[in-house]
Amino acid sequence: MIDEQAIQNSLINLFSTIRGKRRMLPMYALNIHNYLFEPLDEITALEIGNEILRSIEIWDDRVQVLDLLIEPNYDSNTYEISLTYKIKNFLNTQEYKTTLNKL
Repeated sequence: MIDEQAIQNSLINLFSTIRGKRRMLPMYALNIHNYLFEPLDEITALEIGNEILRSIEIWDDRVQVLDLLIEPNYDSNTYEISLTYKIKNFLNTQEYKTTLNKL
């Protein structure tokens, strides 16, 4: 059985893990930390979005992404991420929000 909280935890782990830090799965994680050294702009936001979509497709095939919005926040030097998804074979949608702080 697929639990909604388990999926949410899986996304949190995917976003918070730095690639190479898991010994048995060195390629696990989003490879977005390198983008945090790039300029804070729409192009970098698009690249981050592409990386998020690729990683979710690889690491959690239980999730179907419905919408992904990444907005640069120039005042706080962050990217605001809003991911709307549904669990495959479920009807209701879920949302995951996080903030990436620029380094």
